[in-house]
Amino acid sequence: MSLRTNSSVRATDMQRFFWLLYEANDDAWPPLHARHITLLFGRIDVDALAKSFERVCTMHRALSARFSVDDGVLVQEFDAAPPRLELTDVRMHDAETRETLAASIVSDTFDRRFALTDGDPPFRMHLVLLTDEEAVLARTIHHIVSDLTSSQLFNETLWAVYRELVEGLPSTVEGSDFALFAAHEESLRSDATADKRLFWRRFLDGTRVPATRPKRSAQTLELEVADGLDKLIDADVARTGVRRSGVVLARFAHALALSGSSPEAVGYFTANRRDHRFERMVGCLAQWVPIRIEPLTDASMASIAARCNAAFEEAFANILPIGEISRAAQRPRLFDLTLSLILLPSAVEHPLPSGSRAETLAAKLAPRAQPLYSPLKIGGLDAVQLSIPMHTAGAKIAIFVRPRRLVCDFDANLISIEEVANVLSRFAERDLFAKGSAHGL
Repeated sequence: MSLRTNSSVRATDMQRFFWLLYEANDDAWPPLHARHITLLFGRIDVDALAKSFERVCTMHRALSARFSVDDGVLVQEFDAAPPRLELTDVRMHDAETRETLAASIVSDTFDRRFALTDGDPPFRMHLVLLTDEEAVLARTIHHIVSDLTSSQLFNETLWAVYRELVEGLPSTVEGSDFALFAAHEESLRSDATADKRLFWRRFLDGTRVPATRPKRSAQTLELEVADGLDKLIDADVARTGVRRSGVVLARFAHALALSGSSPEAVGYFTANRRDHRFERMVGCLAQWVPIRIEPLTDASMASIAARCNAAFEEAFANILPIGEISRAAQRPRLFDLTLSLILLPSAVEHPLPSGSRAETLAAKLAPRAQPLYSPLKIGGLDAVQLSIPMHTAGAKIAIFVRPRRLVCDFDANLISIEEVANVLSRFAERDLFAKGSAHGL
């Protein structure tokens, strides 16, 4: 078969990874679904929102993809119609019934399994009209077509197109073609040199190979950092002259070591957007890159950060698709710990105002949402975008470093919540890089 035509392209390594997880799980497994909820206050133009949704899904081809297996190869087709906005009007009911119905719809939107094998689109969005001045917009995107940056780009694009439609402005929003990134990954695979394959075999040689295990018992724990993690990390960077990647990896190694674990390889989540062509592309671009962390010594944290950063730079200089790394290292599983740095300006979140209508609705409609939001104003609309807990697939510990908090998704079968709490508190220590050694001696 042809791996690429005008309307189809071979799936990337990360997409094949998510497809295998999809096939192995009968339910809507949280790591596979990127959930988002927005509370809307003010009069909404339903027709304009529906048109905006379809237009954005057409502009960003990945969001309208359909998946199938052809001769054992997973491919994605881009010539299908875009998904349509689902709409439910509950305004005729009393307040309690409206909110009960809306909560049920949000839950269904979040948790209903995508029938990808039956040709369903990997994206759905549902608008519920509560009153003439209140609505809730819930959406779920399968990770096979989206990463964190893509979700943020979709949000920006959706409301930019909506504003253009309701204000009668000319269209200036640009789309993206995920097939370009898939072709780029194919070229990386084709150009994988013997030197790069040897690098990965040596880089991971001797590190522990995580065992394949039954389905995870996923739990989430968070730690708020009053002064802000972004400020702590920026101070580390200023003190050491080492890039963020190095100081964050050093903090992670320090936290794990003092909590009784000595990591050997950590999966560092990269957005894969260093190439300007992919900066604003929507699709599953991100992947994990294994970074080897040596056991801690009594060296200074600045020295350890420098070593971590050197390992980071060396790994990225030899970057390959994750499947190629696995084959080069001759091991099916590469790491059991993952780290994601999410210090983006658009990720800044604020506590919901106490006693506000937004806080009341959030508690009733999306109890799984975190009490944090990103504000947005579109014409006559006030949008409250709620943060939904994140999950990762297959890791023992997955830490998401956000501006003001640490979010840890972990496997309760492998580590206790007390151990995880210890890791988070160690990670967020103040003045860590001012101490004499990695152990603060």
